[in-house]
Amino acid sequence: TDITLKVPVSKDLSVKELCVRLNENGADAIVYVDLSYDDYSHEQAILNLRQICKEVDIPVYATGNIKRVEDVKKYLYAGARCALLEATKESNVAMMTEVTNRFGKDKVGILMSEKNTSEDVIALVKDNDIENIFSLYFGKFSFINSFE
Repeated sequence: TDITLKVPVSKDLSVKELCVRLNENGADAIVYVDLSYDDYSHEQAILNLRQICKEVDIPVYATGNIKRVEDVKKYLYAGARCALLEATKESNVAMMTEVTNRFGKDKVGILMSEKNTSEDVIALVKDNDIENIFSLYFGKFSFINSFE
């Protein structure tokens, strides 16, 4: 069932303030997407993530701009409940087993998008027993319990 959460926002509202409002108004979780374009903005995004995680009581899932295992570690150390690898990025799929073994299956998830996700990726998710499976279809995030 889709539930719409309406929270008053303004252009002057920071991302952290928006997340605090979502938390205060009944959101179940936050999916934080790092849209950084260079190393400096990536580090700033991680600082923002850390601030958000300190301010909210709901789970924060982090995704975007994961290029190496170190990025997963930084998201988790910043306070994210889980780092979501992108199913359509070969580099993310290639590190799935390594980061799952290193951080645990509950700390790694997969984000599938409107692009087709291959059967090989789905098999890898099952092999790694990944529990946090999210889909992004037509601009809506959904949590999927399993592929069964």
